Amino acid sequence: MDRQHRLQHNQSETGQATVELALMLPLIGALLLLVLQVAVVCQTQLALQNGVREAARACAVDPGCNAASIVDGVVSAPTAVTVQRSGSVEVVGTARVAVFVPLLRSAAREVSVSASAIMREEHNQG
Repeated sequence: MDRQHRLQHNQSETGQATVELALMLPLIGALLLLVLQVAVVCQTQLALQNGVREAARACAVDPGCNAASIVDGVVSAPTAVTVQRSGSVEVVGTARVAVFVPLLRSAAREVSVSASAIMREEHNQG
């Protein structure tokens, strides 16, 4: 009889663990999607910063460079790029990242990230 009682006790614990997993699984899934969304935004921010820096460097050396095409070559998200010259070259880029997490999407459909870089203009003599 003692053995039968232990067997029933183990089966009830297995059922309890299954119910707990079923209750926690949506929360764990939502947290994983949130972490993935933050990772996508951070990746876009880093790519934008790198692209803006590359564009500023290229425009500092070559006055006829196309900064927007340089940034677009690095960043996969839609971007807006402005270039200002006044002894130095300032390139400012803004990218929009789509929000794909349903809970966050109700607050905002996209997140904007921006980056800027300033380089001193170099004039080639030759």
